[in-house]
Parts: sequence; structure tokens; C-alpha cells
Amino acid sequence: MGAPDDPSLGDMIRGYRLEKRLGAGKLMTLYRARTEELWLPSELAIMLVHTPEFLSKRAQARFAERFTREASRLIKLRHPSLHPLFGYGEEAGHRYLLFPLPAPSTTLGQGLNSPLSPSDAFAVLTPLSSIFDYLHQQNVVYQFFTPGNVLLPQHAVPQIMGTGILQLLLLQGLDDEVGRDEPHRHLKNLAGDYICPLTYMAPEVIRGEQPDARSDIYSLGILLFELLSGQPPFTGARPMDVARKHLREPLPSLR
Repeated sequence: MGAPDDPSLGDMIRGYRLEKRLGAGKLMTLYRARTEELWLPSELAIMLVHTPEFLSKRAQARFAERFTREASRLIKLRHPSLHPLFGYGEEAGHRYLLFPLPAPSTTLGQGLNSPLSPSDAFAVLTPLSSIFDYLHQQNVVYQFFTPGNVLLPQHAVPQIMGTGILQLLLLQGLDDEVGRDEPHRHLKNLAGDYICPLTYMAPEVIRGEQPDARSDIYSLGILLFELLSGQPPFTGARPMDVARKHLREPLPSLR
């Protein structure tokens, strides 16, 4: 069951009752939701998106505009290797995103514990390359890739989830005052945390430049290195230690 002190449990969103909390962070909470309406899928995953109260009214308005703009673009994306967005909106004081419940699966991040053969590595990489190619054709850059966002369902191709979600939560572009003097502000979310691990992040994204398709290709290259060697090429005790290696150090040998 979900946490007993969760005030959102039992709330209704688009005809679905939030029944169980599946995961939670500072800015998002994911629920299993159920409906008794026979014309709707019986269960969905519903993500509530939280915005910090300290944001100014102007920043709140900017976030609402960003949320609607980006969600309306993401809902049109459909690909066999993409976990789709089914709906979005605001109801009962909640801003939400609707997704199908994922099939029982592990994530690629959980399975990265030993080197793979080249054939097994490309069996993982091929569907991911296909979905990135599709996204780029739609003028969408994933930008913040991590293996934890790749589902590995049983008897099915890998599926990537979370497209565009982290971009929604970026601090940059919403509030010019909050965290203005904070270093690496462009890599932080609304809670002031790094948007994601920097292990797979392209140098231009780390520098705060505009990403493009090449940024995702770089991330896939880092993943391929890890699949073949058993570890990513650049690691460090702190996020910016990893970032500096991406920017300054040559790629180490696979051997």
C-alpha cells in the first residue's frame, strides 16, 4: 500500500482513484490508479508533478506554460520502444501526467553489473538507437539519458521512459532569482538538485549549450562503452568530477 500519511491517496484524477504510491521524489510522485469506468483502461500510472511553493507567481506561470507546451508535444510521440504519455492536465489542485502501467520488468541500470558480448550489447543498443532516431525526426532531444530510464520487460524489446520529463523540471528559464549565484545552475532542477547523474551527459549539455541529436548519440556511445567494459568511462566522487572528465579527458581504452 502507499504511505499512510500521503494526503493524495484516494484522490480522483480523470476518473481514476490514486490507490498505491509507486515512487516519490521532491518534485514528482508516481501512483498506481484504478477506475471502474468500463470504457477506460482499468489501471494507469499517474504522475503528480509538484512545484515548490517558494517559486514566484511569475515562475509558477512560466512553469504552467512550459508544462502544457511540452506535454502537448510529448503526447503525440508513439514508437514501439517508447513508453508513451497518455494524457496530462490539472485537476483537484494537481498537475498530472498519465502513463500506461509498465509491464513487469527491470531497468537497464539494474542490469549493468558485468560486460556483455558485442552481440548482446547491440541487442540492447539497437532498439534504443531506433527510438532516438525517431525522437530526432520529431525534433525531440532526450538530452538527459540514464540507463535507469530503460525498461527491460520479459520477452519484449527494451523501452525507454521519461522522455521530456526532466526538461519540465529544470530550474533554468523559470525563476531568474532562485539559485542565481549557484554554480552549474543549468544542470539543476527546481529542488536545487542535479537533474540526473552526469555519467552519460554530453559535454555541450554540461556546458549549458543547446543540445541536439549529437548529444544523444554521445550518451549512447557512453552506454556502449559501459555495456562492453562493465563500467562507464568516467566516474568520480562528485557530479562535477565526472563532468570535468567528460570535458577534458580523452576516452579511456576499453581494455
